[in-house]
Parts: sequence; C-alpha cells; structure tokens
Amino acid sequence: MALEIGEDSSATMLLDKLAFFQTALNKHGGTIEYHEQALEIFEKNEDKEGQIITLIKIAATNETMGATSNSIDFLKQALVLAEQTGANHEQRKLFSDIGKAFFKVGDYKQAREFQEKVKSWKNAALSKTPAVGKSS
Repeated sequence: MALEIGEDSSATMLLDKLAFFQTALNKHGGTIEYHEQALEIFEKNEDKEGQIITLIKIAATNETMGATSNSIDFLKQALVLAEQTGANHEQRKLFSDIGKAFFKVGDYKQAREFQEKVKSWKNAALSKTPAVGKSS
C-alpha cells in the first residue's frame, strides 16, 4: 500500500505510527512494510538521519522475528550512513548492536571485531574527557 500524502514528513510520521500499531498487533510483516515505505521517502529526500533511524527500526523488527542475519544487514546499512554523516553516537550504538547480533548467530570473530570497535570509541572518548575534579 503506497500512501499519497502531500508532505513527506507527515507521511513518514504516519507510516511510523502505522508500523507501531502493526508491532502492537504482532504483525511484524506489516511493520516492516510501513518502515520500508518511510525509508523510500527518506531516501528520495536524501534524509540520512531518517534513513538511519528507519533502518534501525527494520533491524529491530527482524530481530524480533528471529531473523538476526537480516537484522545485521540493516544495521550495517545504517552504520554506513552514520559514518557518512559523522553521527558518532549512532556509530557507537551500531557497532555494539552489530557485535551483539553476530554473537547471537554464533559468529564470534565478527562479534569480537565489532565489540573492539566499541571499546576503541570508549577509550577515545575517555581520553578527550577532562579528569573529574581537576581544574583547568
């Protein structure tokens, strides 16, 4: 079902709400369908932040359905966009989520690689944080 709504932001908000209700009804196929429609709009408008969020939602729905391998694919797509936009918080979260997903499917080597990236991010952040109680 394609929505014909004039303003894209209204359409994506409506699609997100419809996806939410599909999830509440345990109709995950419908959830993914609505998120994919929103993703098309975000892609058309080159809204990378919207794409990242929607890809993460699709990944979460796949995870709920037990399709962890599909989830990994969507998380990796979101990671590429997060790296392109410099969305540091999303990158750290995605490294962690991808690592956990690889662990879940038994790919411990990949899981370790992604968890090492999370560790690197944390170490880099800590090295930039001034010591507590230390005056400048």
